[in-house]
Amino acid sequence: MKGKQLFILSASIVLLHFFAAPGISCVGRTLTIAHDKSVDQQVMSRILAVFIQERTGTTINLVEAADVNASRKMVEQEKADIYMSYLATGLTDTGGEKGENSQESYSLVKQHYLQQLNMVWLKPFGYKGPITTTSGAGNNQSMASAVATRKTLERFPILERVINKLDGLIDEKTLTELKEKAGKKDIKGVVKKYLKSRNMI
Repeated sequence: MKGKQLFILSASIVLLHFFAAPGISCVGRTLTIAHDKSVDQQVMSRILAVFIQERTGTTINLVEAADVNASRKMVEQEKADIYMSYLATGLTDTGGEKGENSQESYSLVKQHYLQQLNMVWLKPFGYKGPITTTSGAGNNQSMASAVATRKTLERFPILERVINKLDGLIDEKTLTELKEKAGKKDIKGVVKKYLKSRNMI
């Protein structure tokens, strides 16, 4: 009798896990990342793709756009789920408002995008992107980040936590080294080796 009760309890736990899993796991789902034609974003998009796929089992599609604004438009039109932008670019949408430092500016941009566009700026990767003349941001205010719609993050519940593990991991020196190696070898192989060396996958 005791053995039978133990079997029923074990079976119940397994079934509970089975039915709860789809809300947590990304396995079997497809995520599309938009990137522009710059070498920086080509490398970074592959880092994101390999990292997310290895960590969650999600199938990743990469699509190329003409520039950051075109990538954002693809996300707005639901042709992509995530794109990569820069703080200086994001500041052009805040009506000229910017913080005294990069962290304040990041908070302003994050709040603006969430309230006005229903998009979430994830934690910065570590390297700095191009400066836009209209933003008035200094070089130290042009951090690179992934941006996703709130709808995407609801569809992939663990995605925000996974991407934020890359917070500060890719600085200018690291990105330069990866770009140099990627110019001679397969980009996917280069970034996979790097992530393994950092025990990220």
